[in-house]
Amino acid sequence: MKIFAINIGVGLLILLNSNLAVVAAPQVSQKTESSDKVLTKVKFLKPVTDDKRETGKKTKPSFEPITEREQLMALKQNLKNESAYFAFKLFDMAQRTAGTKYPFFIVIEKGGNNASQGFRLRVAADQYENFDRAPYIKLDPSAKAFRTTLLHESGHMIFSVLSRGQGIATEQIAPMYHTTSAITDRGTAFNEGFAEHLEAVMAHFSGDRQTKQYYGHRKLANPSGSMVRSGFLFPMDDMSNYAQSFARYQSVRDNHYSFENATDTINYYRIQLSPTPDLERPRNASQLVASEGFCATYFFWLVAEQIDTLSPEEITEVYQPIFDALQLTLAKVPKDNEPIPPYLTSFVKNYGQKNSKLKTVGVRLLHHLSHGAFFDRDYSNRWKEALRAHYRLDIAAIRKLHQSLESNEKKIVEQFSKRHESIDSNIGNVIAVQLANTKVRLPVAFGGQELPLSFDINTIPARVLTMIDGISQKEIDSFEVNRKVPYRDLADFKKRSGIKKQILEQFKPINLER
Repeated sequence: MKIFAINIGVGLLILLNSNLAVVAAPQVSQKTESSDKVLTKVKFLKPVTDDKRETGKKTKPSFEPITEREQLMALKQNLKNESAYFAFKLFDMAQRTAGTKYPFFIVIEKGGNNASQGFRLRVAADQYENFDRAPYIKLDPSAKAFRTTLLHESGHMIFSVLSRGQGIATEQIAPMYHTTSAITDRGTAFNEGFAEHLEAVMAHFSGDRQTKQYYGHRKLANPSGSMVRSGFLFPMDDMSNYAQSFARYQSVRDNHYSFENATDTINYYRIQLSPTPDLERPRNASQLVASEGFCATYFFWLVAEQIDTLSPEEITEVYQPIFDALQLTLAKVPKDNEPIPPYLTSFVKNYGQKNSKLKTVGVRLLHHLSHGAFFDRDYSNRWKEALRAHYRLDIAAIRKLHQSLESNEKKIVEQFSKRHESIDSNIGNVIAVQLANTKVRLPVAFGGQELPLSFDINTIPARVLTMIDGISQKEIDSFEVNRKVPYRDLADFKKRSGIKKQILEQFKPINLER
């Protein structure tokens, strides 16, 4: 599950007819059995094991078609599930939007779980064709991977197609990234959030029993089997696999990631990985555009609100205006000396441009899910006041709150729909810093090395600052209160944060690698 990076140039697509599997749509429901005639081209590949080239950082991998009949039959059988069918339909729609005609390339590799682009295809003993722009998935051959991983990684393939190979700029500021709960950077959050929302959509609306059980934790896993594989360890296992399958559905659906993590301990991983929300601490706008969990929630509800009124065969139609907006959002990749835009709000501005009925939908949803973070500087205090009224069961205060929200929402949506640029007014600049004396040890599976703590000052969960030796809770509280007006730059942070000088000296600016 590594970050999807795109680096593909213009090239002629050569469609090879040997091993072009035409897969009929599996039954989504009885209603769609006869009406849905979508056919999707899938090409199964495998790594070339006798490639004589010297490999380097920019060397494109070499693949060759899978030709073994029994293996092909087994792989085609794995494709017959709702999640794969959903992925293929969306990929086809993305290609129609972008005007491309790639097969859906799947490279079968044990443990494969990532998407990339650009490769050489062996067509004869010493003869290769370059597929410089073609996206592909590396996928484990298990049936489970075809129901789960394939759909997630197809989201990255869609980004590849809609960006016309330019990709999406990422900064990878945080030592630990790519989990729904973590605050990372704007590009990673938007890219991964889109891929994760596809899983949430399928988990919520699928009629497939296995898919619902996998994402929804509908039953204990192997309760009569090994304790290690049972529901006994489920709460830990869901975090340690870094896919967070349960959280990708339940927490995305329930918008947990609009809130800070609930832990109050000095534990970097718990702060970044646990999906348990602290309902008294809504996240700020800068954090939300850098949260893949929140981006996933936004996309999920943008789709879910409309799907409820559609028949199964119409579900993918909801994605056409989304793909139109994504194409506009991904059209320009910032240069090395340019700041990365807040991709999520850029998408909101572009959504609905071709459909007047959708013009206010994106803004209204952003207001709802952020609890006002993009529109109101005092959103956190208003939320806290309302929450405490509910704690007390203060019916009069709750009724007054609801009336206030209803009267204000129309005005907010109208105002921000007309002046889209103001949606970004509460989002701070990226101020990337590193503290050399404060270390984060990566998990063994990720190398196990110690890295300096690095983060964006305007997005870092305040509780992470407790890792810094000598910092007081009073200083952390001051930092968080003053950040309600985002810090403009490092100098402004040092002036307004309320953190003492000897600790501020540890904050060193870092150059962001893309």
